[in-house]
Amino acid sequence: MQTIFKHFFSCLFYTALTILSGCGNGDGFSVEAVPKLTPAEQAETDKYITEYGDGFSIEAVPKLTPAEQAETDKYITEYGRDAILYYLKDEAEKLHAQKAVDTKLILKYIKHFVSQGADINAKRNRDMFVPVDLTPLIAAVVFNDFAIVEFLVSQGADVNTEVKGEFGNVATPLDVAQNIGNDDKIVKYLISKGAIAVGTEKRNNAFAYIKTLDTAIQLYDIDIGQPPTNEQWLEALVIAPPNLPNSARWGGPYIEVFTSSIDPWGNEYQYRTPGYNGRKFDIWSYGPDGISGTDDDIGSWMNSP
Repeated sequence: MQTIFKHFFSCLFYTALTILSGCGNGDGFSVEAVPKLTPAEQAETDKYITEYGDGFSIEAVPKLTPAEQAETDKYITEYGRDAILYYLKDEAEKLHAQKAVDTKLILKYIKHFVSQGADINAKRNRDMFVPVDLTPLIAAVVFNDFAIVEFLVSQGADVNTEVKGEFGNVATPLDVAQNIGNDDKIVKYLISKGAIAVGTEKRNNAFAYIKTLDTAIQLYDIDIGQPPTNEQWLEALVIAPPNLPNSARWGGPYIEVFTSSIDPWGNEYQYRTPGYNGRKFDIWSYGPDGISGTDDDIGSWMNSP
């Protein structure tokens, strides 16, 4: 009877145990804490959990083979509540090395880890193998598997958790899904669950700001007959430069006095005159990667971000 009681306690109240036991590698729920049941005892406890269990459901947790059980036990024993995260990190490294991954098996393991109290929102810093901060949901998006994404979100995964990429840019699961060309079903599902693309929002804000500056410089050019110099560009839009030709025609300020020169990623907006391809001037942002001349640059010559 004592053994059966321990089994009920571990199944029906594993969530409470997890919260009370705290976080950290090796802390929290432990596979050693649950006694092994005989087949008759397992059948008897399953009957009660099926009929009366509220929350934990034995049907929701797939049966594992002995080899699978041993592998999942290894992660739980070593990483405790971070078991999902470190398991998915290892699978992500396989994907990075262009090795095959079994997403159905991954989902099976994830369900087992969740049943054992693993943290659905654990986070791990990026490394040489995985160039973005990793959470279980970010990993699922990288795997491009809708079933895994859906399950994690249903279990409380944060759809707006923010992670940093290789160049320090901030992204959410939706940003990652859109940037790697995810299945449209995943993108739509995340949006339906309230996901926000921080990277997209920043690009839109940067583009709108660049267009505001572009308009201001065009007005300056009309008044003065030339764009501001490379050295004076923002200042010239706020205060009339000394020794300015046609200074009486300076009609500023053309922008707000406290206009920022910093883009959403913490870098200076760039300006040059003359611009490329016959343009009088160019204004641009290095974009999320902070590097000029790459595909994510945002410029005044563009029609959209």
